[in-house]
Amino acid sequence: MALVLVVDREAKVQDAFRFILEPLGHEVLTVARPDEALQSFEERAPAVTVLEQENQGFALLERMQRQRQDAPILLTSARSRKEDALRALRGGACDFLVKPMRSAEFAQAVARILERQEKDARSTQGATGDGADGDAPLLGLYGENPSVVAMREQIRELVADDYHGFLLIQGESGTYKREIVFYLHEQRPTSKGDFIQMDCSLEDPDALRELLIGPDAKGGSLLKNHPSATLLLEKVESLPTDIQDELDEVIDLFKEQMLIIFLADHDLEMAMAEDRFQISLYFKISQHLIDPPRLRERLEDLPGLCNYILQHSPELSDEQRGSSFTPEALQQMEQYRWPGNLVELESVVVLAALEAEGAAITDDMIRRHLGM
Repeated sequence: MALVLVVDREAKVQDAFRFILEPLGHEVLTVARPDEALQSFEERAPAVTVLEQENQGFALLERMQRQRQDAPILLTSARSRKEDALRALRGGACDFLVKPMRSAEFAQAVARILERQEKDARSTQGATGDGADGDAPLLGLYGENPSVVAMREQIRELVADDYHGFLLIQGESGTYKREIVFYLHEQRPTSKGDFIQMDCSLEDPDALRELLIGPDAKGGSLLKNHPSATLLLEKVESLPTDIQDELDEVIDLFKEQMLIIFLADHDLEMAMAEDRFQISLYFKISQHLIDPPRLRERLEDLPGLCNYILQHSPELSDEQRGSSFTPEALQQMEQYRWPGNLVELESVVVLAALEAEGAAITDDMIRRHLGM
């Protein structure tokens, strides 16, 4: 099925990984020395590379990523150190596993990487639309900023594949994360209208365990009672760490039948650094990651976003939709930091259009509705 390059100093570890992967149909190439690893990586272009941290793993990770950007690399280590896992994540590794590990854990990690690679290969690379109405079904997907284009294509792919499994959406408040969730659910071909959501910050630990883990640790009521559903777990960074550990095991039982979306208002990488989020759970749920950009990072889209809001807001009359922005008004908006992102922009544009009544929207109006 796939060529897997295993780099490890110990022959018994090489044999163990071969014993796990070859029955699954994979070809396994094993080497011990870093120079052999680089040569094999360059000549054979493996689908997955397994590196050993203690065998110049981080140096190899960096060099291999330079040779093949986004090369699928899994890092193993005999030490369970948070800072090592974070360094692997930041270096571009797809996963970080601590030895000794269970055979199933290793096989599942490789399977996740290959699945993601297969989906990426099927994806149409680059944008095919211009951000017009047909290409941007909601405000959060409108624009030509490269991050927005990539996000739009990623969502199209997930919908086309009728994706089941895990999805992480993280970003600042106001970036339309929840609207993206609803859009994904509504567009899934096999969606049966079963949409379940839970705010993890509002439930006590006992309720969370009952809803997510269950008394037999094989799934709580939210998972067992809603096959083929879309399950949205909001503010996932608020989950207690012990429940995160249990959830890491439980969700594998439901990944083939459900779409489980984890929503975070804060960067989970920072939460991991502060020991508030489990690294293994992050690697599992972030194989598909949507990170909507902040508005201040995509100011080139601002004029188009403003016009999109004018044309699509249900609060505006046809006359009010005819309003336009003066150059000074747009300049004023470009200088603002937009802490509330798209939600704040939508509010300001609608209020200014209601005031303008079809006339020009001026910088004075913008300042007034920004509270400046």
